[in-house]
Order: sequence, then C-alpha cells, then structure tokens
Amino acid sequence: MNTEEIRRMMDSKYAKGTPYTQEFPFDRLRDEELRRAALELTLPDLDERPLRILDVGSGVGGFLSICKESGRHLADVTGIEISKEAVKQASAAFPEARFVVSAIEEWRPGEDRYDFAVSIESIEHWHDVPSGLAVIHQALRPGAPFVLTTPNRDSLHCLVGDKLGVKVPYCSNEHVHEYGFDELIETVTAAGFMLARSQGVHLAPYWALERKLGNAIRRLTDKDAELNRVLNDIGRHMPPRYGFIQCHRFVRDTKI
Repeated sequence: MNTEEIRRMMDSKYAKGTPYTQEFPFDRLRDEELRRAALELTLPDLDERPLRILDVGSGVGGFLSICKESGRHLADVTGIEISKEAVKQASAAFPEARFVVSAIEEWRPGEDRYDFAVSIESIEHWHDVPSGLAVIHQALRPGAPFVLTTPNRDSLHCLVGDKLGVKVPYCSNEHVHEYGFDELIETVTAAGFMLARSQGVHLAPYWALERKLGNAIRRLTDKDAELNRVLNDIGRHMPPRYGFIQCHRFVRDTKI
C-alpha cells in the first residue's frame, strides 16, 4: 500500500467508528497491557516537568487518552495522524492539543524541537520507515526519549508456527510491514537512536496452530478468559523479544 491508499483506508475505518475492534478477551487484555507498558516507559519523563510531546500516529488521541486515564494532564502535545477523520475526532476530544493531518514521512517539523516522542502501534502502517524515523529524529532535541511499540514477528506464536512449518500471517492485512525484535532495534538505531529499555506485551493466542489442530485452538485462545489471563501473567515475566507486541524506549543521539 502507498501513503494515499493507507490514508483512504484509515479515513473509512475511523468514519465508521471501527478502526480497532476488540472482539475477544485477548484483544482487551492486550490493549490493557499495551497501555500499561507504554505508560511505564514514559513515566520517568512525564512526572518530571512539562514537556513538548510529539505523538506519531495519534489516531483519536491515543497517547493523550492513556495519560488521561492515569490522571496526568499533558499541556503541549502535537499529534501527527494520516487520517483526516481521526484528527477531526481527536480535536473534538482533546481541544487542548494540536493535531496535524499528515503521514509522518511527509511532515515538516520546523525549527522547534520536541522533548519527547511516542509512537503507539503506528510504524507498521508507515510506507517509508527510514524517512519517518528521520523526521522524528529531526523533530526531537538531542538526548530526547522516543517510545515505540509495534507487533513482533519474533514473538513466541511466530516461533511456534515456524517449528510446525506454518507461516504465521501478519496481525493485520492493513500493515505494510511487521518487524522482528532485532530488526526493529537495528532499524531505529540506524536512524540515530540508542536503545534504553525494552518490554514485551502478552503471549499471543496460537492462531498458527489452527491449521494443525483445527478450530478448537481458536475457540480456546480467542474466547477462554482464564487461559488469556494466564498467558497475560506469563507474558509480564518473559524476555521482551518473545512478546506479541514489542515496546521500546529509545533515546535520540546527542548530535545537533
């Protein structure tokens, strides 16, 4: 998909009010854990002082809503979002913030520098990742943090699929590219960032086993709340590289 195709697709989904539906216990737990992990990776900065924050792929105000739920008020946020419909909804929900309709690859940040950048489940939708990362690097002050989350192609469920000779599909056919754990770190560090910390979110339902075990595995992993709680608890203690979602805190290099 090119940038214009991504824009039309996301406008249509947001206009219908169904950009990201949560059908199963897995969906709800994954979302809760993702929001918790994103907040944990940003707390050292949010609790220190007022910041100029850049939210890349801001949707209908994703990072602002995470902070609002935690009782924090962010005074200076700029959201970059490719969907005009999403920006319309976000502007209504968070009038104190500034939202810009643009793909991150096409945005021009100007001379002002931001103290912090966050991108929650966005990079997998970018058409030109190196260009997008270059824009974020340009927009941040030297030494500023950059928190990034995205699906993980090295997660345990992909490993199980590989061992069974089953090709695990992307989490969504709307994703341009899904990154492996090391692949993402190498991509972001090549753009002028240093890795500070990583977390993994959730152990995925073993959808890849469906072709081996039939529909029973999907009924179990999609709808069994107890199993999903167990997977979620285990996921909190596993090495980050095996999580269904990978969450990283990077720091921009100190070059001017």
